[in-house]
Amino acid sequence: MQIKISLESDFCPASGAGQANLVDVEITYDSLGIPYLPAKRLKGCFKQAMREVLEALGKPVVEIELLLQLVFGKSGATPAEGEGVRFTNGYLPFAAELQRVLAVSKAVSKTGFPLFLNRQNILDSFTGVRCQTAIDGETGVAETNSLRQIRYLKKGLSFYITLEIPENEHKTNIINLLRQSCRALRHMGLNRTRGFGLVRCELIETDPINNLSKEKTSVNQNNLKELLIPLNQQPPEIQMLGYRLEIIDKLLISSGAVAGLRGETHVPGSNLLGYFAGAYIQKYLAGSGVDAHQNQEFRRLFLEGGLGFSHGYLSDYDDPSGQYRRYLPVPLIFKKQKDNEKKFFNASFTKAASNDFTDVKGGYTFIGAKKIYYDAPSTSITYHHRRPQNSRIGHATKKEGALFNYEAMTAGAVLQGYFWGQAADLKFLQELVPDQSLIKLGRS
Repeated sequence: MQIKISLESDFCPASGAGQANLVDVEITYDSLGIPYLPAKRLKGCFKQAMREVLEALGKPVVEIELLLQLVFGKSGATPAEGEGVRFTNGYLPFAAELQRVLAVSKAVSKTGFPLFLNRQNILDSFTGVRCQTAIDGETGVAETNSLRQIRYLKKGLSFYITLEIPENEHKTNIINLLRQSCRALRHMGLNRTRGFGLVRCELIETDPINNLSKEKTSVNQNNLKELLIPLNQQPPEIQMLGYRLEIIDKLLISSGAVAGLRGETHVPGSNLLGYFAGAYIQKYLAGSGVDAHQNQEFRRLFLEGGLGFSHGYLSDYDDPSGQYRRYLPVPLIFKKQKDNEKKFFNASFTKAASNDFTDVKGGYTFIGAKKIYYDAPSTSITYHHRRPQNSRIGHATKKEGALFNYEAMTAGAVLQGYFWGQAADLKFLQELVPDQSLIKLGRS
């Protein structure tokens, strides 16, 4: 099931960023310049629209909150507790095809993208820039330093959001509530009271697009079903099974930083354990009335170490060998030369003065036979705005609401790791991988 959002006026889904001397307020777009609508923001808009519909119907406050939790989930809820309806980012109907064309163009061009297919030209084809200023009411002239340039999406574009609705007895009611919210939501984005952001939303049951850019993380199922590799140093009954994760869209694995959310650049094994434990509960224990920790098989596999989960670290394809290289965090003994950051060496074997080199901060290395490879996953910072409870206030205040940012890995990175356990348990683990080999990890 999907929601189609049609732009009936120019629209600015502000990202919180800008381009120095060019644009003060930027929109959200990917690394290729293709615009999209962030799922977190969309979910917030539809939740507010549903609240207004229920208030207009005269529903009691307690009932409104229960219905909102039914549709959108409770803040901080785990998958086992019920997360409500999942929203993907909103994509153009031809975004996947355009991504494939650009990928091919980049691959065949020796110098990167052809001039007419660079990111800025692609972005400009969907957007425009509008200037605005503030006028002094007394003098009638522009206020000092008030000129702003705002990028906007052009009227006439359409975006599609894919919904994942829980399969339970409330599904029909959830669909009806979402349909009413679509009818109520008419304005979104920046400057919605100044001529921007007029939209038309409709709930549709067909899937008009086959979008590559989904807010999911994929597991290569062929890799998961390869032959099990014995660990020579372990007892014969312990087996090892490799996995490969391909990031399809932004992946936020919180590192617990206080100032904003600084995401990890790898997937901790604990996250994978949590995913497969949740999948086990949903498949075998949901509705049984038995707590997971009281189930003997669950305890053995996930709580008592029956299955092991390694971290997923960055990897890339090595053409000469035809295999993937799995990178590991940079050892502390590795340093880099100050005047040549591409030159790494083992500080324990060098005679250079200590002020000639510096520490390697972050990133990952693969130690080859004759060469040390260094790389780090690409990340991006996204800004998020939580509005106050009072719907008449459209921005965060000192008392209510918040404006914060989080850093996440961007699409395209491939991570590798391995599971270990008894052969029968690993085969059972493979059965928990969805048919589409698509799983969800991280926050939001």
